[in-house]
This record gives sequence, structure tokens and C-alpha cells, in this order.
Amino acid sequence: MKYCFLKDQHNGLNMTNEQKVKELTDQTQSHNEEKEKMYRQLKRVVCICKGISLSKFLPVLKDTDNTQDVHEKVGSGDGGCQGRRCSPRVEQLLVKSAPLRSDSDESS
Repeated sequence: MKYCFLKDQHNGLNMTNEQKVKELTDQTQSHNEEKEKMYRQLKRVVCICKGISLSKFLPVLKDTDNTQDVHEKVGSGDGGCQGRRCSPRVEQLLVKSAPLRSDSDESS
């Protein structure tokens, strides 16, 4: 009788370990998917004419509050469309990053 109890307990531990391994595998896969999603977003092109990606715009958005300054610092806005395609995108990015600028203003 005692032997059966130990055997069942042992199988229960194995199941728990298997579940833990599965859970860790799922978490790792989920983390990798999130990293891949973020990487794709950073590679998204904002300035089509010059092929400038979002990753080039993000550092500049914290320090500027108007589209023209962003264009000057990043080098966008003077391609074939003269900013007609990327300026609306830059304006959206400025609106979304406004809380970052207000936080940095308060801390200084």
C-alpha cells in the first residue's frame, strides 16, 4: 500500500515538472513573439521616400515638439514628396509621445 502511494506521488511530481517545463516553454515562446513584434514595429518605415524607420524617429521625439524639428534632426521631410506622406505620421508620433516630453519637463 505504501509503495503505491509513493509511486503515485512520484508520478505527480513528474507531471508537475512536465507542466513547469511546458509553462516555461510557453513563456519563452511568448517572450520571443513579443520581441519579434517589437522588432517589426521598430523597422516600420515612417518616411517612405528616404526609407527612414521608426527606430530613427523615437530618440528624437523626446526632445522636440514640432514636426519641422523632427524632420531636421532625422533627415526626413525633404524627399520626393517633400513631407506630404511622412508629416502626418510624424504628427501622430508627436501626439503619442507627448507624455514622454511632459515627464521629462517635470523632472528637470
